[in-house]
Amino acid sequence: TAGTAMLLLFLQLMSGFIWNIEIVGNSRVTDSEIMSALNKIGIYEGIPSGKIESKSQREKLLLEIDSLAWCSLNVEGCRLTVNVSEAKEKAENESQPCNLKSEFDGIVKKIDITAGNCVVKVGDTVKKGDVLVSGIIENAGGTRFVSSSGTVTAEVKHTFTLSDKYKKTEIKETGTVKKRCVLEFFTLKIPLFLGSQTGTYNEELETKSLSLLGEKLPIRLYKKKFRITKEVTVIKNKEQLISGLEAEMEKLLKKEKITDYSIISKEFTETDAGVALNLTVSTEQNIAYRDFLLISTGN
Repeated sequence: TAGTAMLLLFLQLMSGFIWNIEIVGNSRVTDSEIMSALNKIGIYEGIPSGKIESKSQREKLLLEIDSLAWCSLNVEGCRLTVNVSEAKEKAENESQPCNLKSEFDGIVKKIDITAGNCVVKVGDTVKKGDVLVSGIIENAGGTRFVSSSGTVTAEVKHTFTLSDKYKKTEIKETGTVKKRCVLEFFTLKIPLFLGSQTGTYNEELETKSLSLLGEKLPIRLYKKKFRITKEVTVIKNKEQLISGLEAEMEKLLKKEKITDYSIISKEFTETDAGVALNLTVSTEQNIAYRDFLLISTGN
């Protein structure tokens, strides 16, 4: 039929173009970062496949993204596969001489040192920045420098403050949802609606790629949902503020990775505007961190 003939003619014309780009092998570097770099060096969906110069553009891509160690550009029909290998993250030099210093004020409860000269003992009170384990060891044979390692567990106090107001303005969804669609053919975007969305809203995007005979076409349908919002005045009483502050404090403690603790003091302070929560907790944690030594090699 005429429709089939036109479809075959269209496929024949489009067979010389890259319909979609697939990125393989990345974990730390995102697809969007790599796609952005590809666009910079002149590679994009819709480019004639004959314009892809694998060797030179591969080198350009590596120059664009320092965290890539290797890449290859492989054209298979209408698809370009970008295979990448990421450079290994630079590991901390475990052999470099260093001290262990205290990250917080605290009282030493337990010491487990595998290297270095420990200069504190259980029961000592230490301040933030104090040397706990020295990487400088002096004996009859002279001075040597080591990479101190191990843990120093101490009882540490942390104080946190949160506050909230009785009356405040919040952004809330009204329940009204508006939808907009955009059709993308290669890099050409065609709005399937008139006008533009105004006002305030929360946005939700859904993307659908079209396929033919198992092969992705260079056609995408973007569906946007606009959840309309408005400013509302929220008034809470003292009990509601206290309940909300306690919940937020629990989230804050989890964020700070403080899960096993005892409460030293917990105080709610009321003002004309609202309520403040002041919480001081005690916990045991490793306070040692590595502080590398700068050793002069001059005479």
